[in-house]
Amino acid sequence: MKPAHVCVCVCVDWRDGMYLEKIASVCLLVRDDGNVLAISRGADLLNLGLPGGKVEPGESRKHAAIRELREETGIIAEMSHTELVYEDMNRDVFVSAFRVSKWRGSLIPAHDEGTPMWVHPEELLTSYCVFRDFNLRVMNHT
Repeated sequence: MKPAHVCVCVCVDWRDGMYLEKIASVCLLVRDDGNVLAISRGADLLNLGLPGGKVEPGESRKHAAIRELREETGIIAEMSHTELVYEDMNRDVFVSAFRVSKWRGSLIPAHDEGTPMWVHPEELLTSYCVFRDFNLRVMNHT
């Protein structure tokens, strides 16, 4: 009898000499009026972050950012108008931030993950926002 083979997929990337198993991507969209697309953390409308989430095994960071944007907000990013603007560790996760300069669609209603909304950039930097330090670093690099 031949031994069974087990295939395990783990999302692993290489950054600065270390392996990372936790990788995420977010999108930064800024309208002409200066408002930024944000999503609340669950029902807490004051705790805002940029739309995004974990990179799936075999998925590029850019594709993950665009997928998460669509899933969380209903907005569809134009791939050719999506560029990497910032990367850094946020807690124990390596996060890539992509600025989207061209998109289409409209916001979906609130759901289990949160409520998508257009906000003034300062609303992403309040003490209520768990990711305020990361939000600030992303916005300072665009």
